Amino acid sequence: MPFHKPIRALLALLLAVALGGCEQREIKVDNLPWQISVNEAGHLRVFDVTLEESTLWDAVRTWRSHPRVGIFSNEAGDAPESVEAYFDKVKLGPITAKIVVRLATTPEQLQMLWAGRYNRKPQPSGTWMFELGDEQLKAAHQLKIGEITYIPTPASDAELITRRFGKPATLRKLEEERSLWLYPEKGLAIILDENGKEVFQYVNPDRFGDLERRLKALK
Repeated sequence: MPFHKPIRALLALLLAVALGGCEQREIKVDNLPWQISVNEAGHLRVFDVTLEESTLWDAVRTWRSHPRVGIFSNEAGDAPESVEAYFDKVKLGPITAKIVVRLATTPEQLQMLWAGRYNRKPQPSGTWMFELGDEQLKAAHQLKIGEITYIPTPASDAELITRRFGKPATLRKLEEERSLWLYPEKGLAIILDENGKEVFQYVNPDRFGDLERRLKALK
């Protein structure tokens, strides 16, 4: 027996809905490493956080990951130099990455955190890393993010970096098949390793000079 017209119309509608659900939809991603913007205050925004505005807690909530936080000293181990948080695994769009954030601190804040240090650990650079007590750890999460170091997996190559970021203002060859790509207007420095590793460092553009001075020690 043939279907009645209303039944045929209903089946056609259901089929259209089912097929529409199978169509591939474009997924918008806005937290990739080349999606960089600078606001009116001159603060760089990348990975859904804004340097010198977003706190470490903001990053924890945004990236849905909890970091290891430590305070780093000089080689003698008797004076603090920076507070950093290490995120072992962050999902950014289709990319998985390790991220290290350097927290912006005043001298007074640095000394307050230093007072709660314990469990000294040597670092490959010759400096020392100390863990923080509970009170200091809580205070560290309220600090603003001053700098981001991003280490992606998988790595990129020179062609992809040029396509995504454009040509660098300065490109310096380093030892061991590495090169340093500098983008001052983006607040970005990239260390590219031809063996398949790279490191991206982000700062506010007005602080790029300080980052560049630190990178001059690279060989």
